[in-house]
Amino acid sequence: MRLSDISTFELQETMDEIVGTTDLKKASLFRVKTFMSAVFSEAIRCKLRGRDNTNPVTEVKVRGRRNERKTETFAYGLDDVKTILGSLTEPSKVLMAIAAYTGLRRGEIVGLQWGDYDGKAIWVRRNICFGEKGEMSVELPKTEASEAPVPVIAPLSKILDAWKAKAKVTEGCWIFHAGFTRKQHPESLLGAA
Repeated sequence: MRLSDISTFELQETMDEIVGTTDLKKASLFRVKTFMSAVFSEAIRCKLRGRDNTNPVTEVKVRGRRNERKTETFAYGLDDVKTILGSLTEPSKVLMAIAAYTGLRRGEIVGLQWGDYDGKAIWVRRNICFGEKGEMSVELPKTEASEAPVPVIAPLSKILDAWKAKAKVTEGCWIFHAGFTRKQHPESLLGAA
């Protein structure tokens, strides 16, 4: 087919066929769409689209592909958690204890301030997001349900209270300082949230 004759409908059929017959991940499929769009943008600049100066790829959708988990996930048992925590030092131990005993997301954990912990519960009031270059931004929690108080069980309370006793706690003080959060544990310790 000539570039001047191809419509959005035909391009959508092509994209659907690529989705259905390949194992490409969603990001790769969007790169295919970007390439197709670049081809038609160049065709428009070279006046190969005739009178139609719209890019037919604009309305093409990458559909039918769900985000798939690469591996199955599982939960550690209490004995495993205790073994892992026993091999760590602070502040890694504190961070991992919060993750293991609360199920909070990475951004919610590193966004905790001491005022969010009252001895019996943790209140999620913010989420820390990390940009591609390591920059941090503070956002609201991901969902309304995320803002509900999270009960703190006795083993976690013991760890948090010991960590708080060592910290110089002031109003608005973070549980984990930015240097620890950003440099040593941006993704590896808690995985992608």
